[in-house]
Amino acid sequence: MGEGGNGAVHYWLLDEVSVNHTNTNADVLTNGNFETGDLSGWTQYCNTNVNCDGKSTNNSGHTVPTGSGPCYSGSYCVFDSCLNTDYLEQSFPTVPGDFYIISYYLRTGANDAGPLQMYVTLT
Repeated sequence: MGEGGNGAVHYWLLDEVSVNHTNTNADVLTNGNFETGDLSGWTQYCNTNVNCDGKSTNNSGHTVPTGSGPCYSGSYCVFDSCLNTDYLEQSFPTVPGDFYIISYYLRTGANDAGPLQMYVTLT
């Protein structure tokens, strides 16, 4: 999953990411709801020379408690305020010929000054 946006005020929240194997009715992702309070199970890629959250950091995406932002459900979701494109990645096993349903909750900031693009790539 990747995103990019622009504008002086820009952030997005990601929650309840699921890849459901329809034959077993089981979610094949690890920590898709981010309830561990961190990005366990995910690999993050981002531009290390960008300004995020008002400071220069190489860890632009982080989880926040629900009370700190409008997460969809549970206690935690991912909050990201980088203006440059960054990615979250997770590998999972699949069965050839079976079906999988991908779902997620994505929300942009209420005063977001620019467009948001979301990509889901399967390889």
